[in-house]
Amino acid sequence: MIFDLRPHVDSERRPDVAFVSFDRWARDRRLPRMRSWAVVPDLAIEIVSLTNSADEVAGKLEEYFKAGMRQVWVVYPGQSKIYVYTSTTAVRVLAPGDDLDGGDVLPGFRLSVRELFEQAGEPA
Repeated sequence: MIFDLRPHVDSERRPDVAFVSFDRWARDRRLPRMRSWAVVPDLAIEIVSLTNSADEVAGKLEEYFKAGMRQVWVVYPGQSKIYVYTSTTAVRVLAPGDDLDGGDVLPGFRLSVRELFEQAGEPA
């Protein structure tokens, strides 16, 4: 899904994974049948590949938080690490041996970083 982040930033973004709470999109509200969805997700997950530059990832983070996202997870499969951002300057780096939790955005969500990368076929 493409998310229209206007009027916060003049951009549309398609994170690899996104979560939108019922607080931001009511449970009984129909999903749009348009090219982009005029809602800002609570959480965006970006999976970094060899074609992503550091500047590109940093630019997405700036836009996401400026638009009002509550959390962004940046996944580095080659390093088996997940960077959990709650702002552009507040980050927690998780490695195998740590657990990823959803914090205030996804209460009760918990996943072993080691298991995540092992399931994905990455060395943990």
